[in-house]
Amino acid sequence: MLFYVLSSTTVRIILRILFTVAFFWAGFIGSQCYKSSTKLRLLNHERITVTEATGWLQPGNIIDPILQLRRLPPNFKWWFMMAVVAILSKLTDIATAAVSTELMKLSCYFNQGMILSPSSKDVFHIPPWNGRPFLVAGNAQLYSVNNTCEAGIYWKVNDDSRFCSSPGDIIGAWNCSAVGEDISYVFGDWTPDQIANDLSSKGLLYSSNYSLAQTSSSDPYDFTHLVIWSSSETDNSNQVFNVTASVETTADPSTQGITMHNMFCTMNALDADPIASGIPSVTTLHSWALTLQGYMYYGTGTPMVNNPEFWLEWVLNTLIMVAGGSGNFPMLKIQPSAEKTRF
Repeated sequence: MLFYVLSSTTVRIILRILFTVAFFWAGFIGSQCYKSSTKLRLLNHERITVTEATGWLQPGNIIDPILQLRRLPPNFKWWFMMAVVAILSKLTDIATAAVSTELMKLSCYFNQGMILSPSSKDVFHIPPWNGRPFLVAGNAQLYSVNNTCEAGIYWKVNDDSRFCSSPGDIIGAWNCSAVGEDISYVFGDWTPDQIANDLSSKGLLYSSNYSLAQTSSSDPYDFTHLVIWSSSETDNSNQVFNVTASVETTADPSTQGITMHNMFCTMNALDADPIASGIPSVTTLHSWALTLQGYMYYGTGTPMVNNPEFWLEWVLNTLIMVAGGSGNFPMLKIQPSAEKTRF
């Protein structure tokens, strides 16, 4: 959890109050001591100058004796102490103004959320993309990244926006990278399936296991926002699968042409292998194709997002967490004595 110990405004107010009280008492005690010292000298029939009878000087008047007499005060020891207090009062003002808010990472009780269980059987044939587990698993990654920590596949997730993953929270992650140069097609000459087959022939998609989503009219040659992805395995292979994906980059292919950005993904999370191998990957990617499309663009009439590899990893990480946590749906409540996680 990214935890605000105290806001900078609160700290500045507290410090200013403390310093004000401290310097008030320093001035009060100094003034009383100075008066007592002066009285003692008078009782001993010693002479004092006019400047020595002025008492304890305020910070704004500390240099008046020097400016008026053009020499150091006769009782330099007392004047020096007054000068030190005056300088410190100004320095503390500067120090107080420089206070800023700092965030601390602490381990807090998990309490309630979704827990991944590699050994439990998925209660859904296909991990759902439209339920609360998807929302919680997806948001947990975004919270972690926004809080300067890592996205990935987590052992447990909840909806706390202060979540910041630690190494102990992460099972692993999908890793996606761009493959080769983007490939261009002439708009109006290619349908989405023809493009998918061409990419398959080039080794950029798995030939028979691809799914696609696009925004189109009744004309199969008129489409935008085409995304295609495919699994390296079949539904019944019971193996960990890799993913290839291709995403149209342009906002308006009718004027800019069709350009496909190609990616390859593999999962590096050994403890999550039982989850991935139990997913019917071909059918699942088909079901999640529109979800992928939604996160590859900024909206209608926009180009591909600037970091498609991150969002592809994000979708796949979320997929694994939904599949591995569906046995705990609805959300579990854990006793306060349970293991802590970093938030």
